[in-house]
Amino acid sequence: MRAAWVGACLAAAMAAAQPLVVVHSEGGTVPASRHVDGRVRGLEAAARSAAARARVPNGGAPERREFYPVPAGPLRAGDGPDVVERPAGTAAVFVVGPGDEEWLRRMAPRLRSSGAAGVAVGLRDRGAFEALRVAAAAEGLAIAPVDGAAVAAALGVSRRPVLVEPAR
Repeated sequence: MRAAWVGACLAAAMAAAQPLVVVHSEGGTVPASRHVDGRVRGLEAAARSAAARARVPNGGAPERREFYPVPAGPLRAGDGPDVVERPAGTAAVFVVGPGDEEWLRRMAPRLRSSGAAGVAVGLRDRGAFEALRVAAAAEGLAIAPVDGAAVAAALGVSRRPVLVEPAR
């Protein structure tokens, strides 16, 4: 969610900024700073303005919108390995859906130690998400609702629950 907010701020800043001026010199050089510094200050001001417009009364955090249902896409509940390894350097992520509360309890120590981010898929309504969120919070974990098709494409998995972590 934070990455989307940052991306929105950057997009707003870029849209508000004037196009850069192309500087050409026939043999001599001109310091670019006198042409670029003003543009950078303009981008910074536009980003601050976009950030101010995105704030809500809850401590200045950006507004969080969730839409239900959150489809599971190609991800299906089922038996399989609890952990799938991906190339080193990838972030640890766990994927859960309705009915995976017992898996969360059983895998909680490993999920916490790996620092995995949690995503929930296949949610028919806010109540289904809240049940998973409460189960995760009881184990010291956080989850966010994410479309299953995007999760499957990004992580290369076809079933849940699963922990995707970098190879050791």
